[in-house]
Amino acid sequence: FGEMALLTGAPRRASVWSIGDAEILEIPKAVLDEVAHEVPSLSETLRRFCRERLLHTALATGALFRGLESTARDKLVHRFRTLEAKAGTSLLEEGKPVDGLYVVVDGVLQVEKGGRLLAVLRGGDFFGEMSLLSGGNAAATVRVTEQATLLKLPRTVCEEVLRERPELVETIRRVAEERRLANEKAVASSKAPAEGHSPA
Repeated sequence: FGEMALLTGAPRRASVWSIGDAEILEIPKAVLDEVAHEVPSLSETLRRFCRERLLHTALATGALFRGLESTARDKLVHRFRTLEAKAGTSLLEEGKPVDGLYVVVDGVLQVEKGGRLLAVLRGGDFFGEMSLLSGGNAAATVRVTEQATLLKLPRTVCEEVLRERPELVETIRRVAEERRLANEKAVASSKAPAEGHSPA
């Protein structure tokens, strides 16, 4: 453990506690950097391990996939692509085609419609599902406000997964309807934007 913060430079995502006596070997960052410079394959192995851990964590905790049994999530892991996005990047644009389903691992994103802020998305949230279900263009713009790590399931793969896992379609429909109602309420009122709701 500890490899994700070393590789990404981001703050640690979790705490690790000893619940019994343990013997632990620690490799200081400076030493690891030196070894990785001498053995390039080490960095690649750590990155691959880090990516898989990020995928497993996001799928196990995200609202969309946590209802799946672990074997089904394991099969999904290898179909996602990891995406790093800098602040200011637009991942979906209102009125334009949607290229996949996105799951936020970390970072902060904003959902905007007609220039109005509708929602703030964080780790575990997802977006793009409403357009994938309807077959239409994005109903809103999703923009990164703090550097984010995301998982992306390309549109063609997503459509294939939804055919294979009809229970996911029902989950998406339910969540999409909840979001639609929440977004309609937000647009009609002067309340602050909702956390975790995306009309995209």
